[in-house]
Amino acid sequence: MSKKKKIIIGSIVCLLPILLGSILWDLLPDNLVRYIGPGYYRFSSKGIVIFLDPFIFLLLHFIIVFKPDWLNTPKNEKRYWYMPIFSSAFFLISFTLSFVTN
Repeated sequence: MSKKKKIIIGSIVCLLPILLGSILWDLLPDNLVRYIGPGYYRFSSKGIVIFLDPFIFLLLHFIIVFKPDWLNTPKNEKRYWYMPIFSSAFFLISFTLSFVTN
């Protein structure tokens, strides 16, 4: 797979929570879990979690792919998938915990 395709697919995966959050908008509670610390959760409005956080993850994805030296990221093939996987896991956990804690 070419570098360009990896970047495009990774970017789409980073932005998938916007689609999922928009579909589930009415089912989600008004406040979603945004930070998971040892023993506590921090909540934010669902608009911020659904629309702002994916763009933050996308920005970090671009930094890891195009400027890996800034974050001391190794220049290997795995770097294309760090943020897409983390972003997906973050939102699955956030949505699940939001239902459980509310």
